[in-house]
Amino acid sequence: MVFDVEICCERNEAMRQLPAEQAALLYLVLASLWIIFSDRWLAFACPSHLGYCLSLAKGLGFVVVTTVFFYLGLRRFRLWQLRAEERIEQLNRMYLLLAETNHALLRLHSAERLLLAVCQTAVEEGAFAAAWAALKNEQGDWEVVARAGRPVPAFVPSSLVSPYLVISDLATFAGDLPSREAFLAQGIKSLLALPLQVGKEDKGLLVFGADNPAAFGQEELELLAQIAADLSFGLGVLAHREQCLRVQEQLHYLMHYDALTGLPHRLYLEDHLQQAIAKARRRQPSALLLIDIDNYHLINDRWGYKAGDRLLQTMARFFRDRLREGDILARVAGDKFVVLMEDVVAEEAIAWAEELRRQVEEAVFSLNGLSCRVTISVGITMVTGEDHMETVMCQADLALRQAKEEGRNRVVTFRPEEKILARLEEEQYTLQLLKEALVTGRGLILFLQPVVRLSDLSVVHYEALLRLRECVGQYCSPAQFIPLAERFGLMPRLDRWVIDAALDILHSYPEIKLFINLSGLSVGDDTLLEYLEAKLADKDVAPARLGFEVTETAAIKNIWRGERWLAQLRRMGCEVALDDFGSGFSTFSYLRNLPVDYLKIDLSFIRGLNDDPMHCALVEAMNSVAHTLGKATVAEGIENEATLQKLKELGTDYGQGYYFGYPEPVEVIMSRRLERAGVPDPPASP
Repeated sequence: MVFDVEICCERNEAMRQLPAEQAALLYLVLASLWIIFSDRWLAFACPSHLGYCLSLAKGLGFVVVTTVFFYLGLRRFRLWQLRAEERIEQLNRMYLLLAETNHALLRLHSAERLLLAVCQTAVEEGAFAAAWAALKNEQGDWEVVARAGRPVPAFVPSSLVSPYLVISDLATFAGDLPSREAFLAQGIKSLLALPLQVGKEDKGLLVFGADNPAAFGQEELELLAQIAADLSFGLGVLAHREQCLRVQEQLHYLMHYDALTGLPHRLYLEDHLQQAIAKARRRQPSALLLIDIDNYHLINDRWGYKAGDRLLQTMARFFRDRLREGDILARVAGDKFVVLMEDVVAEEAIAWAEELRRQVEEAVFSLNGLSCRVTISVGITMVTGEDHMETVMCQADLALRQAKEEGRNRVVTFRPEEKILARLEEEQYTLQLLKEALVTGRGLILFLQPVVRLSDLSVVHYEALLRLRECVGQYCSPAQFIPLAERFGLMPRLDRWVIDAALDILHSYPEIKLFINLSGLSVGDDTLLEYLEAKLADKDVAPARLGFEVTETAAIKNIWRGERWLAQLRRMGCEVALDDFGSGFSTFSYLRNLPVDYLKIDLSFIRGLNDDPMHCALVEAMNSVAHTLGKATVAEGIENEATLQKLKELGTDYGQGYYFGYPEPVEVIMSRRLERAGVPDPPASP
């Protein structure tokens, strides 16, 4: 900018010198010609005294003429010089306005403050009569946000001609301008409107008013257009900054608050729990309550996830309305809520939780016009300052789990009993073993147990039973790790591992047939069917050699989906057995449509079969209905000869149990088969 001003000054100095040189040269030429030619002419025409007089008159006339000439020339030059100085001063003001605008951009805080600074500078430094700026609001209307100078109406033109709109003379302007008289009354003769664009959209408007016509020349327009471009860039930066701030605020909200219920998240809770632990060390105890909605999944299954979300929102308001002042309510996962009660003893926390449980039990909640009753289970632990935050959360979770195991709809307080902590450590150890086995592929193994035809005691197939190796020769029972896998979402991976291991066995031993168990989470999973079909083709195993056992509860949880999924499994060529039949819903009404080949009678009906006539009647009814529907029956848990004979009398087709063989690795079973080739497997001793 300083460079531009210096150029203007050099140009002005050159313009001052050039006319003087031309005038001096012209004067010298005219004077020389006059003297040379006039004196000769006079000497020739008028000798003596008359010639002298004429020569004197000639000199005086020349002086007068040259004086007039210089006067007029100098006057014209002075006027031109004044206009050039005014022009340079005006351009300097424009450059100063541009500089101040850039300085304001460096101190960028808000669009309103930026535009106000530019308007004030335009009046104070740019010598404009008035200046104002407008921005578009959220409704798309223009709103004047800054103004300076004379009190004139801050009009906004209905349309802008890019890159600017100029009214050179308001007095002769023929367009529609409602405030023209007000402008003229304040001495404003010309106007310039510049659009401020962010991207390709007009976001703002900057208007300058000058007190003389044609105040906006080409150079002024270029400089003011540059100012508008800089302001547009600044508005774009502000818009981007505001968008980043909104995104940052939204991320902060999502990090600390639940979008569904508006309650704080786990991070927010953990911060306050740390403070509560610190207070507890100063003898200000607190209580942590973990609340879970009993059988919440049934709401989703029956009425859909929207109804489930509606219930969570309703329960959040219900809990929040009953908090004490200063208590913190957070949603930590799914249908689990946490209440942190500070400065409270155990008796007060238990009483509050019991009252909350009772009110929930008695309340009727409306879910999109449907009435719903629910209950809650509550686990309580006291924050004494002796434990870390993770330990306190685990203690509340243990208390909640105990409330669930004792029948739900109850409040349980954690007590640091040795057996509870030992069970927690055991579960953590088992879970770590399971995760490591799934990652490395080592530690999981399939044991096989024979299923025999009761009529001739021949082995028809084997059931593959999953074991988790704890150390050499020691295995975790499925009852230890299967519930953990279900709780921590590992069952889909575990089911796929079992399928892979079973197919490896079938590929290595073509003479056997296997049945494997599927979890309830996998029943209905179409991706599992695609996975199975690809694996069967990859291992070159006939689908008829692989069967699947699903529990009665899993099969009829979603009867339509389960029926379709099992039918697709059978169309692939695999057989299906309904496991633990009679232990779930204990009804025959679903059997007509369920596409299964076998019914496995639950061992609870088999044990004590010889001593309980009711069990005999139930088993006989199961056999009769199954045979009528074209399905075979398998009795589980056969442990002695008397039970075997009784099942034969009742018409059971197949049997399984320790009487026929314990679960063993496939290598042990196959080596025994080789040793006794051609001889039916005898009952194995326990």
